[in-house]
Amino acid sequence: MRTNPPKMVTVLAAIALTLVGLSVTILPIDFVNDLLKQADVRLTAEQGYWLLVASPVLLAVASLVPNL
Repeated sequence: MRTNPPKMVTVLAAIALTLVGLSVTILPIDFVNDLLKQADVRLTAEQGYWLLVASPVLLAVASLVPNL
């Protein structure tokens, strides 16, 4: 099986998932928290941990599925 490099949009989405997950759970990041408040998004710590799991999974799936 040949792996493909993920597209830049996928990498940026994974970075965004990581930043939001970190901000909600372990390390509060001010600009991320401000963006979440402006968008009126409320996340629990459990959801934050799921986001931290989803970001590397997204990159792994993107390397296996072409054009993702």
